[in-house]
Amino acid sequence: MKYSLWFKNYLKNPLKLGAMLPSGEHLGLKMTEHFKHWNGGYVLELGPGIGSFTDAILQRGVSEDKLILIEQSLDFVLYLKSKYPLANIIHGNALDLKRHILALGVEKVESIVSGIPLVSIGRSLGTQICDNSFEVLQSSGSISQVTYFMVCPVPEKIILKHHATKKFSGIVIKNFPPAFVWIVSKP
Repeated sequence: MKYSLWFKNYLKNPLKLGAMLPSGEHLGLKMTEHFKHWNGGYVLELGPGIGSFTDAILQRGVSEDKLILIEQSLDFVLYLKSKYPLANIIHGNALDLKRHILALGVEKVESIVSGIPLVSIGRSLGTQICDNSFEVLQSSGSISQVTYFMVCPVPEKIILKHHATKKFSGIVIKNFPPAFVWIVSKP
């Protein structure tokens, strides 16, 4: 069911999904390995799709009611609502993430996990999403970002603007396609 849902959405708009297949368990674990010390704050996931990273976030001990998932595809939103009934699931655009979380009464999030294909959505749109992400990220929070290219997809000017640091977390070969993970942390 979930794979047919993914494939249907991929055929509609491949650039919004970024990969022909949903992310695997190994990539989810790599994207969340820095969650060793979750402090009880909200975790924001951008572009959760069918929940590959969401499952990994929950495995790391984050409470489902502390998850905020922003997804553009209504098909995925309906699927996620049935799979994660306690999570805050928003059918919307990541560009509006500040408005979405404020509507929930949340000003800052502890961590952000992004499955948004920043490279394929275009530089301008990707820059805006990254800038907005840093604005809602609490001090010492981090953004984990997946990409299918070796270079960090978070624009350098946004990293400098927010005095952040980037770290290459690793490549996940056991994923199709193999994926690179970057962690960008706010001071």
